[in-house]
Amino acid sequence: MVALDPACGAGDLLLPLAALLPVERTASRTLSNWNEHLFGRDLSAEFVRAARLRLLLLALTRGAKLDGTPASVANLLSNIALGDGLTDIKPYRSATHVVMNPPFGIVEPPTATAWRRGHVTAAALFVDRALQWCDPQTIIAAILPEVLRTGTSYSKWRERVALRSTALREVSLGLFSPDADVDVFLTSLVVRKNGPKTPKRTPSNRSDIVSVSDKFVVTVGPVVPHRDELKGPFRAFLHPGNATAWKTIKRINESRRFDGRLLKPPFVVIRRTSRPGDPNRAIASLVLGSRPVAVENHLLVARPLRGGLPVCKKLVRLLRSKAVNRTLDRTMRCRHLTTLSVSRLPWV
Repeated sequence: MVALDPACGAGDLLLPLAALLPVERTASRTLSNWNEHLFGRDLSAEFVRAARLRLLLLALTRGAKLDGTPASVANLLSNIALGDGLTDIKPYRSATHVVMNPPFGIVEPPTATAWRRGHVTAAALFVDRALQWCDPQTIIAAILPEVLRTGTSYSKWRERVALRSTALREVSLGLFSPDADVDVFLTSLVVRKNGPKTPKRTPSNRSDIVSVSDKFVVTVGPVVPHRDELKGPFRAFLHPGNATAWKTIKRINESRRFDGRLLKPPFVVIRRTSRPGDPNRAIASLVLGSRPVAVENHLLVARPLRGGLPVCKKLVRLLRSKAVNRTLDRTMRCRHLTTLSVSRLPWV
């Protein structure tokens, strides 16, 4: 085993791997041996020193005898070093296993990516680099933000991962910690032996399964308050503040100037903000009336393809059901619902 953590921090993921390695009589011999199996990179020199010292402490607690100063012995772990896991290719080439809990912050990619324009979460880049630089059959295990698993904006990233690897396991873990308001999942992958290829598509025999998309067109409200200028005629204006949860809205008392796309009732609006574990994941309101409406982009709009008011009422009942809560808790653990997550809900 040669394991790499490309964003190792203080060594949290390297420690359990070191626990699997043998211990020699002395700490220096032990760490010299471990140095052949454990690689790490981090941008913080303090974290690198902490990771080395924690691994030394593990060796001592397992019975190795300290035979030098702690700093001199810890520095034998030279493959755990200051560096950038997004640019340093060499350790990826040596690794048989890659473990990572990479940064989740939003960054500008150093080079153009085929799967996303503009800013991305750094976690997506770390996985992309590992799949690009690791040898075939390398095993990758990563703790990643749920937006990568379920967010619409990372659909091309998921396609790229599927082309370059075989998935072994994927498990939702819930909140990263009580102090970090982000859901995460664990994934383990194997880099494909023969490089990227198109996954085989199995013909589906589930054409009898009906989803919300068979009954409705689901879009994002077209009004962006801080971008769209106040120009054009005054229009009835619907937003999360006046779209009362689970109510039938027959009259909208707020208006604003808007010269963009309007929506004609009846339709259903759904609040986009949604947290896993909420009593209701898809909070809806039924909108009636004869006037076209300007709808804010913090609401999803479900317009019936046919059936009018009766089918809208059925959708509201469906969205309030426990079955929908369970489905969204499993498939959409980001903080915002997407048009795709609602469109794919089974119509039962």
